[in-house]
Amino acid sequence: MAADRKPEPHPRIDDFLDTPIVELSLEELPSFWRTTRVTIDFDRPADLEGGMRLPAAIRGALGEPLRAIAERDTGHPLGSLFHVMFADHCMFAERWHVPKPFVIWVREGAEQIRVEISLFGEAGCFREQLIEAVLRVMTPVAKGGEGGISLMNGRRTRRIWPLRDLFWQESGQYLPPPLRRRFILSSLTPFGLSNQQTVRHSQTQLIASIFKRIAGLARWHRVQMERDLSFSRIDELVREIEVYPLLEPCLSSVSRRSRSFQTKERVQTGFSASLKVNAFPPELWPGFVLGTLTHAGYDVPQGYGRYEIGVPWS
Repeated sequence: MAADRKPEPHPRIDDFLDTPIVELSLEELPSFWRTTRVTIDFDRPADLEGGMRLPAAIRGALGEPLRAIAERDTGHPLGSLFHVMFADHCMFAERWHVPKPFVIWVREGAEQIRVEISLFGEAGCFREQLIEAVLRVMTPVAKGGEGGISLMNGRRTRRIWPLRDLFWQESGQYLPPPLRRRFILSSLTPFGLSNQQTVRHSQTQLIASIFKRIAGLARWHRVQMERDLSFSRIDELVREIEVYPLLEPCLSSVSRRSRSFQTKERVQTGFSASLKVNAFPPELWPGFVLGTLTHAGYDVPQGYGRYEIGVPWS
């Protein structure tokens, strides 16, 4: 998807996000939360270069099919998934855009690739557009498709990944597990860093980002969170948390190529870690749990920041 063709915000989406209809506490939010997950299983192509480039490659490949669908289906009451995934919508707090309501999770096996794309809140109404776009990506060019996804970071011709299975499910009305006064927060994909961040500085900011993302993603559920999750309130609460790494965090960098970068490469930096979280305000517990769905840190649309919550052994 060419950089000069990034879509402008869609007015119907902006209006939707700017007019929440209910204000909830963080404790109440999980019962209103909704996730629509589309899962696609592929045979793993030979010579596929995997790793953290894959979520970004998948999202990029969806761009042109979703653009075509948006141009065809102009009457949808909430715009289009193309605008949802690629445009910046609605400033909602301290110069933050409402976060894009999706995450991509790729699990690699020796013979299979599983791709899970989760849409949050009302974005789930676009699941059929997402499924159609995925199928177009894996259709030969001669039959009107995109001809697959490149095997090696944009440096080789695209290849179709043979489809094994495709299904979707909708989940909602989450019930967080009983409060844990301390826990281990472990990365499943690296936590993304901004250009100015260090790992030490990022630990507090990483925790804050979980709740700032949730405050924004609540808007996709027509929910306003300013009572519990104003940004100043989040920063105040996070300062009370004791968080430290159990082991030395492991830094990683990925160079990505894309048509939108032209001849340049973009380097994304992250770190993998297990963090022990102690003495946090108990009202934050539902947010830590929802964050396992929504991810943390920077570059979340590129697959970064997925984590799980574990029980400390001491």
